[in-house]
Amino acid sequence: MPTIAVEVLEWLEAHPGASAHQKAELLDQVPEWQWATNGGHWPDLAKHCCNRLEPALARRPANALCVEIGSPAARCLFLEPGGQKEGRSNLLYLLSGGDVLAYGLCGPERCCRCGRG
Repeated sequence: MPTIAVEVLEWLEAHPGASAHQKAELLDQVPEWQWATNGGHWPDLAKHCCNRLEPALARRPANALCVEIGSPAARCLFLEPGGQKEGRSNLLYLLSGGDVLAYGLCGPERCCRCGRG
């Protein structure tokens, strides 16, 4: 018998043009234990989470011999730069031109959808 998480993932894959509001409503219906990493679907569900931001790769100013390439890890909008959980300062920070890299890392150990965080 398929779980709610599997049904939600199948629907999301069948409807790639779904709005952020539709995705958020569906993801809110998935129970915490189905988000878990042990026996859960966190990696697949996290890709569709509306609070997850994947920053673009920024070019570092460096000399011609520097060949370092690194991609920034995904960030969670629930983990504000000030260490607080979601609030008005979240939007104010982004609107003021704040860097997305200041937000906390998106991961199952801090995810509020997993019942943590």
